[in-house]
Amino acid sequence: MVNFILFLLLTVFSAVSGRVFGPRFSLAPSELATVMSMGLVGSVVPTNGFIGYVLGILATPYYLATPENGWGIYFHPYIPDWMAPSNSGDSMRYLFEGLPGGMRIPWQVWIGPLLWWLSFAGGIALVSACIVVCLRKQWTDYERLDYPIIGVGIDMAMRSRAVGWLPEYMHGRIFWGGFAVSCGIVCWNIPGYFMPGIPAFPLLPQWFTFATGFPTIDFHISFFAFAFAFFVNLEALFSAWFFFLLFILQSGVFNRFGYTIGTRGDPWSSHNPAVGWQSWGAMCFIVFWGLWVGRNHIKQVFYQAFCSARAGRSEEMMSYRIAIFGLVFGLVYVIGFLHHAGMSYKMAIVLISCTLVGYLGVARIVAETGLLYVVVPVTGQSATIYLLGSYGMPPESMTAMVFTYMLVTRGAAMFMPSFTQMGKLADRIPQVRRGLMSALGGAIIAGVVISIVVTFYLGYSQGAYNFNIWVFGLGSQVPFIDTLTKIRTPFSTDWNRLFFFGIGVAVSALLTFLRYRFPGWPLSPIGFPLSTSWPMRRIGFTIFLAWLVKALVMKIGGVVLYRRFQPFALGLVVGWAVGVGISFAVDIIWFPGQGHMIHWY
Repeated sequence: MVNFILFLLLTVFSAVSGRVFGPRFSLAPSELATVMSMGLVGSVVPTNGFIGYVLGILATPYYLATPENGWGIYFHPYIPDWMAPSNSGDSMRYLFEGLPGGMRIPWQVWIGPLLWWLSFAGGIALVSACIVVCLRKQWTDYERLDYPIIGVGIDMAMRSRAVGWLPEYMHGRIFWGGFAVSCGIVCWNIPGYFMPGIPAFPLLPQWFTFATGFPTIDFHISFFAFAFAFFVNLEALFSAWFFFLLFILQSGVFNRFGYTIGTRGDPWSSHNPAVGWQSWGAMCFIVFWGLWVGRNHIKQVFYQAFCSARAGRSEEMMSYRIAIFGLVFGLVYVIGFLHHAGMSYKMAIVLISCTLVGYLGVARIVAETGLLYVVVPVTGQSATIYLLGSYGMPPESMTAMVFTYMLVTRGAAMFMPSFTQMGKLADRIPQVRRGLMSALGGAIIAGVVISIVVTFYLGYSQGAYNFNIWVFGLGSQVPFIDTLTKIRTPFSTDWNRLFFFGIGVAVSALLTFLRYRFPGWPLSPIGFPLSTSWPMRRIGFTIFLAWLVKALVMKIGGVVLYRRFQPFALGLVVGWAVGVGISFAVDIIWFPGQGHMIHWY
C-alpha cells in the first residue's frame, strides 16, 4: 500500500510540474512505469516481509533456547558459526528488548550470517528472474494472460499527462464517484479517533461461521481487493469463490465428523491439511501442465540461446543464454549452500523444487487472475518433510531446513510474482525493457540495506517486541517449534497427505479437460489451489461481491458498460490509497506510536 501511495503521489507531482514548468519537467510514462516496477519488487523486502523473516529467524535459536524447549540439545550442535549470530554479550536479547544506554548496535555478530543468507536468497531471486524471462513470451504472447494487477499501474502511467492540474486518469465523474466512496468511508472513521462514540464503518475483520466446526469467514468488504478484482475475468472470480465455498463446506464436514490427517504442518500452510494438500496437488498440476503446454516455446528458448544466429540476443529483460546460465548457476549455488549448511542433497533438491513450484504456481495465478494476496497452500518445507518423512532424517538436515523458512515470506512466493508482472510491463512499454533488470536489482539491494538498517535501529533502540508484528513474535519461533515436534515424533512418508494430493491433481486434470472440451464450462482450475488459503478467508466474501457486481454489469450492458465502469474501480483504488494516507498522517501527528488499523487484506 505504501508503494502504491508513493506512486500515486508521483503521478500527481509529474502532472503538476508539467503544467507549471512545461512538459519537459514531467516524467514520461516509461519513467513512471520503471519507478512503479521498482516499488512493486521492493515491497517484498521490508520488515513485515522478507527481511523480517530473515532477522527474526536468525535471532531466535540462541536467544529463546531454554532447558524446557530443548533447542540447545536438538539444534545448537548443528548450527555452524557462520549460519546464525550467537547471543554473546546478549546481542540477540537486546534486539528484542532494546539496548541499555550508551551501547552500540553489535553489527559484528550479524555481518557474517547476514551476508551468507542474503547470498542464498539472492540465488533464489536469480533463479526466479531467469525462470520468468524464459516463460514471459509463452505467458504474454501465446497464452495471453491478462495480468490485471500491473495493468492498473500501466494504465495510470500511460495516462499520467496533465489535464488541468491532475493526471488524465483522474478525470471524469465516474472516477470521482469511486474515489468518493472509498476515501469517504475511511475519512468518515477519522473523527472517531478523537471521539470514540461516533459510529464507525467496519473496516476490520467481521468473522462469521456457518456452524460449529466450520472455518470462519470474514464478512467485511475490502475495497482495495474489490477494485482489483473488478478487472479480473468472470471465470476466474466465479471459480475462486465457488471453490472457496466448497472447501469451507468440506473442512466443516471433516471437522464435524472428526476426520483428520494430522496437523497442517506449519502455520503458513492451509488451515485444514486434507484440503490444503488437495490444493497443493492442484497447484502442482497447473504448474506442470503449463510447462507441458509451453514445451515448444521452451525448446525454442534453448535453441535461440545456443544454436540460433541470434544466440546471446533477446527481446527479453536478459538474453536467453544469460537466463539459462543464471538458472543453472543459481540452482547449483542454492543447493550447494544448503548442503554446506548440513542438509542432505536429497532434501535440498526436493525442498528447492517444491519451493520453486510453489513460487511459479503463485506467479501463474496472479498473472492469470490478478487476485491479490495469493499464497501457497502448502509450503515447500512442509511438502518436503511429509514427502520424505522425518524418520531417520539427519538432525543437520532438519536444522538447516528451519532456517529456510525465511523464504516463506507469508507464503507469497517472494520475488517471482513481482518479476512476472515486470515481464508484462516490458511487453506493454518496450522502452523500459533495456535496463529494467538492473533497476529491479538495485531496488532489491536498496530495500534490503535500508530495511536492515532501520530494523536494527528501531529494534536495538526500542525493542523488536514492541513492533507488534508476527515475524518478531511467534512467527520467528514456530519453525523451530514445529520442526522439533517432527524430530521428536518421527514419521515416514505421509501417504494420507499424498492421497489428497492425488485428488487435487485428478480434479484439476478433469477441470482442465472440461475447460478444453466445452468452451462454455464455467469453472477454471486456476481457482482450485488458492481457495483454501488464509487470505481467501479474509477476502472470499469480497471476491464474491466483485463477481456479482461485474456479472450484473456485463449482463445489463455488456462490454461497453463494463468499460464505462472501469474508472469507478480505479477511483476506488486511488480513493482507498488517499484515505489510508490521510489516516496515516493523522496517526503520525496525533497518535504517534499507537495508530489505527485501516488497510488489511
